[in-house]
Amino acid sequence: MGHSMRELESEVLDLDTESRAKLARVLIRSLDSSSEEDIERVWAQEALARAQELEQKPESGIEAGAVLREARDLVNR
Repeated sequence: MGHSMRELESEVLDLDTESRAKLARVLIRSLDSSSEEDIERVWAQEALARAQELEQKPESGIEAGAVLREARDLVNR
């Protein structure tokens, strides 16, 4: 890729609203074309990375009760 992510982001944000919206649609469609196998592979990689992080830094985990309270708060808003 010829541009760094920051350069590309900067250029995209300089586009007018209509052009950014068109680009967003194209990018979203490109994500939707992922195969089930690709999606499963990405989720497996994410799960492995999270498990490794918890093994290396157990304090980085969030207590289940706290997660449930936050979820309930979000649902009840």
